[in-house]
Amino acid sequence: MEFINTWDLLTSRRDKKKIIQLDEIIILENSFTSHEYYLTHKYENTQYIFCGVDNENNRCVIKLMPLPSFDDIKFAYKNLSLLKDFGEKYKFTRIKDIFEVFEDQWVLVIVCEYLEGLTIREILEFSDELDLPKEIWLMMFVRLVKIIDKAEREAIMLNVFPDTIMIVKDQDDKNLVYDNGGLRLGVKIITYHQICSNRSKHDTYCLYRKNTIENAIFGASVCLYMLFTMTKHEDVPNFKEMDEEKRLKVLQVGDVGINNLLALVAGKNFKAETLLTHSGVELWRVFQKAKYIKLDDIIIKDINCLITVFRLSLVKFSYRDNDNLSITQMFVNSKHAFLAMKKILMIVGENPGEVNKVLGNGEIFFEFFKVFIEQKSDLVKQPILFNSILLLLKDKNMSEKFKSTLVSLGFLSLIPEFIGNNVKSELLCKVCINFIENNTLTLQQILWDTGFVKNLMIKTTRSVIENEFIRTTMSYYGKNSLKLILKVYELLDISKHRIFQHIYEIPIVFKLDSISSLFPLLYEIWKKGTKIPAESLPDILKTLIHILSEVACLQQFLELQHLKGECTSKSSQGFLKYFGKNPLLIKCLNCSPSSSYCILCYEKYHKKHEIQFLHYQAPMFRCSELEDIESIYKLDFKLPKYTNDMLFLELYGNKYERFSVSRMSLEPNKTLISAYSIHINYDDDYDIRNKNYGMLSPNQKGPSLLSPTFNSSIRRKSAEFKEDYTKSLPQADAYFEVKIVKAGFYEEIVIGITGTGVFYNCKTGNILRNGHIVSKGPRLGSYDTIGVGLFQEKIFFTYNGLILRPIIHCFIIHPIKAYISSGVYNAAELEVKFSNWIFMGPYASLVHTNSDADALIKFIMKKVINLNSKKETRNEDLLDKFLELLRIMSKSDLLDKMQTFKVKNFS
Repeated sequence: MEFINTWDLLTSRRDKKKIIQLDEIIILENSFTSHEYYLTHKYENTQYIFCGVDNENNRCVIKLMPLPSFDDIKFAYKNLSLLKDFGEKYKFTRIKDIFEVFEDQWVLVIVCEYLEGLTIREILEFSDELDLPKEIWLMMFVRLVKIIDKAEREAIMLNVFPDTIMIVKDQDDKNLVYDNGGLRLGVKIITYHQICSNRSKHDTYCLYRKNTIENAIFGASVCLYMLFTMTKHEDVPNFKEMDEEKRLKVLQVGDVGINNLLALVAGKNFKAETLLTHSGVELWRVFQKAKYIKLDDIIIKDINCLITVFRLSLVKFSYRDNDNLSITQMFVNSKHAFLAMKKILMIVGENPGEVNKVLGNGEIFFEFFKVFIEQKSDLVKQPILFNSILLLLKDKNMSEKFKSTLVSLGFLSLIPEFIGNNVKSELLCKVCINFIENNTLTLQQILWDTGFVKNLMIKTTRSVIENEFIRTTMSYYGKNSLKLILKVYELLDISKHRIFQHIYEIPIVFKLDSISSLFPLLYEIWKKGTKIPAESLPDILKTLIHILSEVACLQQFLELQHLKGECTSKSSQGFLKYFGKNPLLIKCLNCSPSSSYCILCYEKYHKKHEIQFLHYQAPMFRCSELEDIESIYKLDFKLPKYTNDMLFLELYGNKYERFSVSRMSLEPNKTLISAYSIHINYDDDYDIRNKNYGMLSPNQKGPSLLSPTFNSSIRRKSAEFKEDYTKSLPQADAYFEVKIVKAGFYEEIVIGITGTGVFYNCKTGNILRNGHIVSKGPRLGSYDTIGVGLFQEKIFFTYNGLILRPIIHCFIIHPIKAYISSGVYNAAELEVKFSNWIFMGPYASLVHTNSDADALIKFIMKKVINLNSKKETRNEDLLDKFLELLRIMSKSDLLDKMQTFKVKNFS
């Protein structure tokens, strides 16, 4: 609800309850001026305060003050004249008329302008279930302090309490505390308690001596405390009876800057001068006056006071996202938040540590970051402020939760802005090193596509941090990494061993994508540069053997194991020790921090634990589940066969457009569905309804690849086993894959099959069925490929070629169609295929028949023989690894030679 509506609701609530119409109109006349006043209403629970009109029909408030004698009337006139003069001079409450009447006793009649507003007491009394912007109350306090200071200089002491401070509709800029949406509010003081030296009814909770400036400031501070904590008048504690320690504990409002001020006011030895010259009050007064040009000249002694202005200027609202999780958003309510943010960023350049300490890693920082993103277009003329936000980010402790929140707010969208505004590249490098995620490569894709990496490589001189960035990230640019690593080797002082390790670290998917250029490049790197030191040679040769073993067999092996539903790592520890990274592991945060588990063991032993997906990790990350487990799941299907001629339609209002299946740009807030329902096609060679195919049970033994020692027919047995196994399985109803070329700045992509109610949220990894989270998979970003299939009322997803667990049961409503959707702000580039890129792909044959691979193997063989021909450099472990590679790749002639060599030299 906008505040203008809230204000109207507050006043209507007050009027209905507080203002009572008189049974008959009372007429009062000033005998000297002949002005008449018609009293039409009275305020509840008061005998002497009325509202009405004058004889010119102007609304006014009339207060009757019965006094014992005419001497009291004269004393009141004297005080009222001072108050009236002060009010005229400083735009204070305007007294229109003063006169006396006598009816059984003397009565002083005070006529004031009618103020269309509410006292603080009334605001709190009628604010139930209403959201009131706290920025108003801070600006009110600043204005009150100024009024109190000026009044004290005129020898007028004001009683400042919740029912003497009024927020009114006002056009006077000097009193203004709020101006937005056509509603202008100012602050007024409407106190008359001091006129006849009456003891204030509020004196019981006043802290300081009556009629002192300290007491007036304390009264204003109590009102600030009440408004921030929504404490009603009757619930205000008696601060006068509290000791200083208890007052400081009670007088807290949840804002550090304001709490520092309240602690000052509530202190035992408080003097008004300390508050009137307080740097925070001076800063807040600049915002209250809206004289922002002076902001640059103010020296900020306490950044918390600047944070106070920033936070109070934001209006929040909540909504629910696609996963039914409550999300809090906000928008800038005034210029204050933006200007405060700019001032904070200026301070960052001088003292980033102090600013980071105040902003922290939680809600305050994310509010600050959100405003920065919303207002980035207004900052392009001050690129130094872009550097400042990087200065803040580079020292952050970036947990996975922190990074995912930044992505949600739009951090990735800032990367082109940083580059376009010529930020310091080493700052951006440092932030990106901190930010690199362990499960998506979207950031690296954006850095590559914006040309940042290319420009960094062609710089004549690079800093230590820039070189560290290149070394740290060069394995994570998808299919571009291989050529980049070669370029890095040419430019940087980096060992061949480390270069080969970086190639080893490229995810297997991308090495397979670049299989045709991989082997020549490995050979070229070996030949380039300085001679390899003798002590490094065994390790380099081992790394090369690992790379060749991985691309020759690992993908096929992992696919088969996941298809059979067996724990990949435990099923063949001896076999896998020669290979690289397991593409999909899970770290259990409730168990041993050094342990990782495959998706199968996780499902059985850690499903209710807090977990983190591990992607692209070092080779030592293996399934370390201690339980002995052979099989948990078995997915009995093979992929469907249908032509790749599907079309997608845009689902956006009533507008439909056709898209090519192969490649599409998914614009923000766009949903695509396949133009036709997916038809089920079966092979003509068999009838799945009537024939028993002898499918393998989880515990049934058959031809296996699980033995640590492979014989020379490994490739033939592998192919035969896969062919026999898949022939025995019924075919899936539907399957398609989406290759994420660019995930967009928010990674908001949802993929699923309509008619099943099951969808995969790529940003969160949540798998939803009919809007409810039923499982969680890895987050998906640029360079990833996700597959989704339907089999016998079960939905399965694949991640870069591996089946994710668990399999989701669903209820089918025909027709079933492929579904792809983007978020409100996200723009993604995708390729869609109604077959497969990765899953059970044809990579093995490319490796085994590659002439460049043959040449490289012969080259390695020569090096291994030379190394092991000398007694002092023999390395039997290296020799065994090479023999295993020859077995994997069925190089029988070379295998025989190497076995003969081993017998001769190691017997």
